[in-house]
Amino acid sequence: MSRQGAALQNYNNELVKSLEELCQRRHLLQSAIEKEEAEKAQLEAEKRKIEERLKVVDEGLHQKLNTKAEYDRVIGEAEGAYMKILESSQVLLNVVKSKSEDLKTGSRSNLKVSSTTPDSGYQNSNFPDHQT
Repeated sequence: MSRQGAALQNYNNELVKSLEELCQRRHLLQSAIEKEEAEKAQLEAEKRKIEERLKVVDEGLHQKLNTKAEYDRVIGEAEGAYMKILESSQVLLNVVKSKSEDLKTGSRSNLKVSSTTPDSGYQNSNFPDHQT
C-alpha cells in the first residue's frame, strides 16, 4: 500500500506542478493580452486622429478644387471677352486704315465717322452691313 501511496503522492506532485505551470502560462498570456489590448487602444486612437485629419484635408481639398474650377470659369470668360476685344480692335484698325487711305486719295468725300458695332450709337452708311 505504501507503494500505491507513493505513486499517488507522485501523481499529486506532478498534478500540482502541471497546474502551477499552466497558471504561470495563463498569467504570461494574460500579460501579453493586456499589452496587445493597450497597443490596440493606442492604434485605434491614432486611427481616429488620422481619420479626423483626413476628413479635414479632404474637405479642404474639395473646397480648393471648387475654387479652382471657379477660377477656371472666370479666366475662361475673361479670355473670351479679351478675344472679342482683340477682334473688335482689329476690325476698328482695319476701318480706320481704310478710311485714312480713302481720305488720302480723296476718293470718298462724304465719309461719316462711325463705329463698327451696332450698339455704339453710330451708323455708317458707307458699308452695306450697317443700316441707318
